[in-house]
Amino acid sequence: MNSHGFDSPSQLALRAICPGSTNLQKSVYDKVSRGTILEDDDISEFAKAGTNKHALSVEHYSGIKDVNDPAMPADVKWTVEKSKEIIAQLPAGATVVMEYRVDLSFLGADVGEVGGQIDLLAVIPGRFAVVIDWKFGVVYVEHPKYNWQLKAYSAAVARSFAVPEVQAYILQPSAMSEDLCLRAVIYKQEDLQQIETEIKDIILKTREPDAPLVRGDHCATKFCKARSYCPQWRDSFLSIPQNDNVASYMSLLPPEKRPELYENLKAAKKFCEIGLDAIKRMVVGGKLEIPGYVVGEGRKTREWKDIDLAIQQLKLLSANITAQHIRVVEPISPAQAEDIFGENAIEPLVKIVVGNPTVKKEKKK
Repeated sequence: MNSHGFDSPSQLALRAICPGSTNLQKSVYDKVSRGTILEDDDISEFAKAGTNKHALSVEHYSGIKDVNDPAMPADVKWTVEKSKEIIAQLPAGATVVMEYRVDLSFLGADVGEVGGQIDLLAVIPGRFAVVIDWKFGVVYVEHPKYNWQLKAYSAAVARSFAVPEVQAYILQPSAMSEDLCLRAVIYKQEDLQQIETEIKDIILKTREPDAPLVRGDHCATKFCKARSYCPQWRDSFLSIPQNDNVASYMSLLPPEKRPELYENLKAAKKFCEIGLDAIKRMVVGGKLEIPGYVVGEGRKTREWKDIDLAIQQLKLLSANITAQHIRVVEPISPAQAEDIFGENAIEPLVKIVVGNPTVKKEKKK
């Protein structure tokens, strides 16, 4: 149920901000195990895609699959190539390990059965170690200098291999800007000792029976298994005035009170979105029924069957439309082409794509 444990490196940032999240999460898991609430499989499609790309990167880096395979995603290829460049610069005698699982027990941490796994580790005995973490999302990831996951990895590696220095890298090929794709920090011995002290303090605070729950932006941006049950987040609704026009109400508030109302509105919106998504997953997965609602096909869209063929055909259909007009990054959409050339002209080039299952009202018979 909680294979990553409560103190895995990836969760330390949340625990540092909201110490009470550990106790709340334990309470939720206890209720799930007793059957008093249903477990929600809230693994997003983005998380699944990231997991798959991690596995592909391991296979390509280790030579199980050809790095020049044209089917390999561009971000995986970039990650593998950059990782090899970093390792190639190391002195002779480096030991390289993939998917190395760190031991944080010396810090009193519970990392579960699979938590705390470094994507790529290299150790030069007695000198230094290199930790490389792969990120395949587009969301901003903290710099390694401030990233608790990388800090924990580095501290654990330094302790396990008795090295006085750790070089920590984050490779994020789909980052929002090029300068964020590869970032690194060097932790010296004094830095690593300080990190150990900080992590011990974080974990100790989560063990307190009355550890506080703290609501904030992290409720929406940090992954928390218990957020759907969090009273701090749920109580956002109680502070929202029952006005028909909240914007008008806000204009009457003193300026210093407006940010709080705005943040509560954002939190309430996110709470509803996550709640609806959880309900949809459970209905689609057969764990929950809603009278009057059924599982139906997702929204249908049209896509080109073959982009290059579509470009050729669109050129033939109109001598007045140049390739530049038809394609900037990709061809104009089927809907746009239909407006110009008509449905019959483009129909052979188009395929129907059905979206993810959705929950909708059952049609009356």
